Amino acid sequence: MDPLIQQVVEAYRREETLYAHILATVEEQCDIMAKRPDPATVLQLCRQVEEVMVEITGIERDLEPAKERWEEIKNQLPKELDSSLASIQDAIEKITRGQAQVLDSLKDYVLKEQQTAESARATVNAHRAREAYGTQ
Repeated sequence: MDPLIQQVVEAYRREETLYAHILATVEEQCDIMAKRPDPATVLQLCRQVEEVMVEITGIERDLEPAKERWEEIKNQLPKELDSSLASIQDAIEKITRGQAQVLDSLKDYVLKEQQTAESARATVNAHRAREAYGTQ
């Protein structure tokens, strides 16, 4: 097999694995926010996703020479590569939906926390006012 073709196949198989890892991480974030919201853990998982994305960016950069010759090489690519590319596309779509769900959950969590804090502050202020004016 042509070395360039081999590079493309190996690169996209690696990306398929990496995107599957990201998808699993995003699903974990969704579970955390659904069961017991923990923004700190979700943020830690976001950092893990960022690290994997850096690796994917490197793979894509290494593929630039092949992409420049895509029209020339596309007919030489094995048909099995289509399933890897479809898997990557599917994972990206699921990741995007999952990240949107996590973002919405985080927004809801922050809003509830703000409301709880405001309610507690109002209770404390009302108690202080009663004490200051001698009313109970």
